[in-house]
Amino acid sequence: MIPNFSIRMTPEVKAVIEAMEKVTTQDELNVIANAWQARMNNIASAKKMILKKGQTIEWTNKGLTRIATVLKVNRKTVEVVDAGANPFGRTVTRVPLSMVDKVVEEAA
Repeated sequence: MIPNFSIRMTPEVKAVIEAMEKVTTQDELNVIANAWQARMNNIASAKKMILKKGQTIEWTNKGLTRIATVLKVNRKTVEVVDAGANPFGRTVTRVPLSMVDKVVEEAA
């Protein structure tokens, strides 16, 4: 049975979920977890190369897409502030690099 998530389900994601249903031991789940972590690190590394301070990006968390401006690029995260936020009371958010979807606007 495939869970009902609020995000779009690609055929690849459906296939992975169906394959996971056949896993029967904790050792097998540990192998999957390690592969997942390695893939997340690969995605983050690729995105870190293209992100620069001042760019406007789009990022997604639990199906909700946000637009924000990059303040700082860290090793595994990027610090962003919502696009259009004023300097008083703005919230800086640390977003994992793997959650960044795309660069909307290049830095000036």
